[in-house]
Amino acid sequence: MKPTVTFKARVLLWTVTVAAVLTISPLPLHAAGKTLDEVSKAIDEGMNYKALSMLSLYTPSREELPRFFYLKGKALIGAKRYTKAIGYLNRAYLTTKDDDMRERALFARGVAYLMGGFHYEAASNFRLFIRRYPKSRLIQRAYLNYAQASLKTGNYVEALAFFRKVSRTPEAVFGRAEVFHRLGLYSAANDLYNAGLLSYKDYIEKHPDVIYYYAENLRVNGKAEQAKSFYYFLMDTYLRERAYLGIGQVEYERKDLESAEMYLKKALESPDRVVRRRALLTLGKTAMEAGHPGRAVEYLRALRMDYPYTPEYEEALLLLARLMREKKEYLQAGKYLREILFGRKPGNEALDELDALVNDSIDNDLEAFRRIWDSSGQWLYDPSREETLFKVAEALRNSGGDFLRVYTYLVDNGSRGAKAKSLSRLAIFFGRLSDVGRVEKLVGNLGKLTPNGDEFLRAKAWLYYLKGRNKAAYSLITRTSHPVSDDIDLLWRVKESAPSVRSFIKTYKAMAKASGVTLRYTDIGGMLAERGFKKSAVKYFDLALKVDPGDTRAMFMLSRITGDIGVMQRLSVKKGLYGSMARVMIKEKEIRRRLLEM
Repeated sequence: MKPTVTFKARVLLWTVTVAAVLTISPLPLHAAGKTLDEVSKAIDEGMNYKALSMLSLYTPSREELPRFFYLKGKALIGAKRYTKAIGYLNRAYLTTKDDDMRERALFARGVAYLMGGFHYEAASNFRLFIRRYPKSRLIQRAYLNYAQASLKTGNYVEALAFFRKVSRTPEAVFGRAEVFHRLGLYSAANDLYNAGLLSYKDYIEKHPDVIYYYAENLRVNGKAEQAKSFYYFLMDTYLRERAYLGIGQVEYERKDLESAEMYLKKALESPDRVVRRRALLTLGKTAMEAGHPGRAVEYLRALRMDYPYTPEYEEALLLLARLMREKKEYLQAGKYLREILFGRKPGNEALDELDALVNDSIDNDLEAFRRIWDSSGQWLYDPSREETLFKVAEALRNSGGDFLRVYTYLVDNGSRGAKAKSLSRLAIFFGRLSDVGRVEKLVGNLGKLTPNGDEFLRAKAWLYYLKGRNKAAYSLITRTSHPVSDDIDLLWRVKESAPSVRSFIKTYKAMAKASGVTLRYTDIGGMLAERGFKKSAVKYFDLALKVDPGDTRAMFMLSRITGDIGVMQRLSVKKGLYGSMARVMIKEKEIRRRLLEM
């Protein structure tokens, strides 16, 4: 038989089930006799988690929603859950129709932004609050919060203006001190810190960050021992690693590099990214100062990789570029500099380092120079850097680069001297191309600028040379007071116009010495040999071979004049025209010898 369940039993089962459900299910807060006023009271008493628990059980009516959102946002601020708090306070601000509630929600949202580290948003929020509620009972606190947010975002003018609007409170006094410190007004900041330390001892005990900023102020004011004593006060606080950083910086500035490194390494253990990156930067500087460039590179590269686009990042790149330049790793130095140059408008330090890099690479590695100049040279187009630009133009001219652009820039933007030099170099360039028209125009411009200077003389000498007036060209080029290598080139082109061979050689030697050009002994010897001064020619060929034992032309000419078979034999094993001619001459001599023996 199947068991039967009576109606009475079913009713009893249903009653028990409902009772169990009612026991387990939470009742709405209304039913529990709780109100939003009690939630507000819990928040005021600092019982934020209790308030959040109460709110989680509460089902607000539509009219209560704005206040519900506001209280939940306030409780979340108290629980340090700022991001969530911002969301609820924003909903309160947008949904309420009550202006008083909107005012309080806007203020609380600003506090959540500020405490959550959203400083730009906090500044914007409190700026709006101040504009909308200038007579609010919260206006003084809004001024203070706006000033603090502005300080954090680097808007020091606004920060100072609003700190001054606040009644004299420790926050306002120390806030103004920090603004002055960051603006580099260290003495003014020091005065405020000193006054504040005497007036607000109780506040300072609860805010060790004030001691830290005061210690920082003492450090930059050169009061190292006082600064260290205040840093030591922070060793048992949450600012311990910042104190290590400060002491490390003090020791670095005092050149106690071993001690500096020890404290800075301790600072690296900080959870604060700002402390770590500042410690890495100072460790890099410390290693450089201690003569350990390899270690410095390690620290600075770590900073570059882990903390890009921070204030310390650019300085690290600059130091890396300098280290690479000193190691003559010019391309790597250029790579680091490009990260600065193309990141934002570069400062003078970066441009100065690029200037130094360009100059060093011109002197030591022309190929690297060309690559650096092609990628970054545009940053040096500035009249203040005309000396470097002129050196660049010369290097490009000698290596086949776009020197015309540089000279043209100097003609348009350089000083009087730079304009004259550039016009002269352009005249010489077009002179070598036999472009008489352009040279005439350039000489005309030079005549207006420096009618009696060297640049005008050499440019006009080239013009005379192009027009076949070699004597006039020779006369002008030998009148330059500070000869350059281009003058030597022209001098040789018009050598036939010299009064005599001896006179030419004397003039040439003087100009070569003045311009730092190596004497062309082989050419002098050849010229003397052509004019019949064979004995003197031999002397110059000997000098040429001392300078360059592989000079085949000098060997050939010397062997022809002296008949030295040994020189001819050495030349015969050389490749090229003179080697071939030597082999032919040796064969001729051998044939003659055999004919004579027959």
